[in-house]
Amino acid sequence: MMKRKTIKSRIKKFRYSVPDEVLDQLVDLFRSWGIRENDWMVVTASALQRYGYHFVDKRNVGEIDILMRRDAMPWGTKKYEWTYVPALGTSWLKEFRRFIKKTGFTPHLLALPFGPWRARDIYHSGKYLLPTGTTIRTAYPQDIITSRARILIDRVMGASFYDRIPRWRRETKFLESIAHKKHDKAVLKACEYFFRITKRISIKYVSKTERNEIKGLGIGKSKARGRVRVMRRISQLGTITQGDIMVTDDTNPIFLPVMMKVKAIVTNHGGLTSHAATLAREFKIPAVIGTKVATKVLKTGDRVEVNTKTGVVRKL
Repeated sequence: MMKRKTIKSRIKKFRYSVPDEVLDQLVDLFRSWGIRENDWMVVTASALQRYGYHFVDKRNVGEIDILMRRDAMPWGTKKYEWTYVPALGTSWLKEFRRFIKKTGFTPHLLALPFGPWRARDIYHSGKYLLPTGTTIRTAYPQDIITSRARILIDRVMGASFYDRIPRWRRETKFLESIAHKKHDKAVLKACEYFFRITKRISIKYVSKTERNEIKGLGIGKSKARGRVRVMRRISQLGTITQGDIMVTDDTNPIFLPVMMKVKAIVTNHGGLTSHAATLAREFKIPAVIGTKVATKVLKTGDRVEVNTKTGVVRKL
């Protein structure tokens, strides 16, 4: 079983997708906001890598997933939202954007409680020693894997994450293969639990169709018309132009710089408390969330009408 002790940072053949130097700068940013190291922890790929699980999330390169105590966020939070950027028009947002521009990395801030995660889990996480001598909190691999299974059976969040199961199964299979080599019983047990839970869940996928409209969850009560720009990779963000209807799998903080250009957002994934929904409300952008098939039905160049009152996206 993995020993619960502080991990010392050291040079390895594998390069961390988020370097230690960037995490040091993130600590400085949080401290300037009055957020201490015991108020947050690193999760997903950045945490897994620190334990020798060299997993890289190619979908969100440049993103740092952070779970943070809700009461530690100085700009205030709403009870039923869980993903945040600092409030519009504040010095916190200016400093947040400055950090992104300087480092090339985007913190993805998730407020605790988040699904199965609770604030107390920070104190039961591992410790990682940065080159400057600062110790930060990192979630254990077994806890990251187990949390995914627990999210899927969560009565509030579960259904909106069902379409991630195929990808999560592939990633967990990869982590399981590493755990076998390391003889890591805790991680192997967590993988077994994850596969047992996902096997129980029956998912019906909607195949690609020639439909002229799709339906999801509308954010706001407005309409927007424009041309579709389908975003399949983060590298395509530079192709967004003023007035586009952005259609994507899901959003994350890396999308922040282009949000003010788009007329509307349409996503495959998400619910009322998702990152896309939070940004849509924050920046007053019309959005239809959780359509399941937006990137399959819509193509770049299609003219569409987005009706957030009914949650319908219709081809014109």
